[in-house]
Amino acid sequence: MLGPECGSGDAERPVDATALRVLRAFQQQPYEEAARIRLDGILAQQLESLMYTLTQAASERELKSAQFVAAARRAEATSDTEDSAEADEAEAEGR
Repeated sequence: MLGPECGSGDAERPVDATALRVLRAFQQQPYEEAARIRLDGILAQQLESLMYTLTQAASERELKSAQFVAAARRAEATSDTEDSAEADEAEAEGR
């Protein structure tokens, strides 16, 4: 985390106060307690993005595994949309 006196870097980005509290809880609490934290979709996306950026910066290269996870999520979303469209078509034909 950067204070206001630090210079601006390319990887600098704002962190939501709630996301920061969750990250601190993950770091400080035992796994069993941290695992009970419930995240909404937006907060989960923010945390995933922050942790990806941190991991990428630490490794100083683009992570292929993170790309794979993102591609799998896109494929799943596309598959769900296609399945829904096929179900709608089958229902329309059955009428």
